[in-house]
Amino acid sequence: MQADNTLYRKLLNILLLLFLLIGLILKPSMPGPVYGDLVYSKINWDEILKESQYILEKNERDILANFRYSIALANLGLIVEAFENFDYIKDFISLGDFNSAINPYIDGLDGESDDVLLLNYAAFAAVINADYSNSLKYFKKIIKLEPANIWIRNLLAAAYLELADYNSSKREAKKALEIKENNYSHLILAIAYYKTGNYINSLFELHASGDLARKIINY
Repeated sequence: MQADNTLYRKLLNILLLLFLLIGLILKPSMPGPVYGDLVYSKINWDEILKESQYILEKNERDILANFRYSIALANLGLIVEAFENFDYIKDFISLGDFNSAINPYIDGLDGESDDVLLLNYAAFAAVINADYSNSLKYFKKIIKLEPANIWIRNLLAAAYLELADYNSSKREAKKALEIKENNYSHLILAIAYYKTGNYINSLFELHASGDLARKIINY
């Protein structure tokens, strides 16, 4: 059991970091990312990704461009690339500098806003500041505006994990799976079940997460 504990502690620690920028691989399309005929976001994240890349080619330390690039990766489901970029930018962006650059865009923003892009800014900024309770408010609002967005719903589930609200985490992960089968929801369920002592279901969900756990551990 000690080996199992070590494995899951490692998975959880990595997931808490990876929560900032996470999702699963999905082909982007206009006007936003789609799966089949399902448009799950109002935002063309692929275009934002390209715009951010263009800016970063000229200035790789542009804080806003890095932030937008990372959020786009998360919404497009490029999990390893998202984590790599976060790992890169945290080496040169202090929390104070980050907040100074991002706060002007989200000051005064509340849960009643219908600006999906700014709501993403606020949600991810709250996560970066470890303000998970506040991030819940913005992730929930995004889901109201984009009910088929399983990637944001998974991020909501991960926020509940951070707050040790495992029942809510499992509920949101299961809702995401009802919309679309994906490995990330299974990984969240594996951790939530483990933390609540349901080791059998945890192992089943870990297996169902495919190679996602292995990729994260090997990063």
